[in-house]
Amino acid sequence: MLEVLKSIKLKSVISKFPAHIIILLVLNIYSVYLVSEIAVKSDYLSIMT
Repeated sequence: MLEVLKSIKLKSVISKFPAHIIILLVLNIYSVYLVSEIAVKSDYLSIMT
């Protein structure tokens, strides 16, 4: 897998799929936010003082 990743030219991928990358980044940020909110509301993450 590392050999395949080494052969990929990142600039060409970004230039061919800019909208796809932006959508995936937004969905990724939303997923992290959603999981964090659920964890906080369920008291799974509690602040120790």
